[in-house]
Amino acid sequence: PLGRGGSQLSAKKYAMATLTATLMVLLIFNLKGAGYAIILPRIIDTFIGCGIAWFAVSFIWPDWNFRNISQTIHKSTQAALNYFDAVAEQYLQGQNNSMDYRRARRDAHNAQTELASMISSLSTEPNPDPQLIHHAFRYLVYSHSQLSYISALGSHREQMQDQQVLDLMLWCKSALTAVLLHQQPLAEQKIQQKLQHIQQLNAQDNLSSHLHLVLKQISLLLETLPELLKLRTELFRQEIK
Repeated sequence: PLGRGGSQLSAKKYAMATLTATLMVLLIFNLKGAGYAIILPRIIDTFIGCGIAWFAVSFIWPDWNFRNISQTIHKSTQAALNYFDAVAEQYLQGQNNSMDYRRARRDAHNAQTELASMISSLSTEPNPDPQLIHHAFRYLVYSHSQLSYISALGSHREQMQDQQVLDLMLWCKSALTAVLLHQQPLAEQKIQQKLQHIQQLNAQDNLSSHLHLVLKQISLLLETLPELLKLRTELFRQEIK
């Protein structure tokens, strides 16, 4: 029973699992008539092991998963923008399903999955910071939303003849790259001007449904950028702490 109990507790109550395993070992040696001979070395070994584990978790690898968050966020951002580059290229040159395009799309979604997995695991760490978890999951929602907008552009990619809409897409891509990868200041006034321009284009009676869809995705990418940047900055600040 002690062995089975230790196995069941190991996932959630590691300290209790270690205790039950130690008791099981002592009982086994006691049945063999060597209980008193082994008990003191076993207790000493257990305390030494617990001390080493406590020191490592407290000082060497505290919140080890969260300490990689800036690297994981940068990786997912880079992959998403590489995908955006591949999509924009096909709005310039025409649709194709080349290996480079498919690789960029796959890498973007794989990086997003890795980010989601890392953030999900934060809540399972001992004594998680509720504010940190809240910001991390909100960032994940906005990051996933941005990738879905890029994917929507990718699903409807074709060579574009409307230069105004094409220029807006290329500007949007450049703005995201400058802010998210190169840490340049966010020009919110410029973004508002672009959003107003999009509204004016959407109001045109002769605008095709395809261009409406493209403009909608560009608009969503720009609208969610300030909050995405705010959440990322907050996560990086908490990571440094």
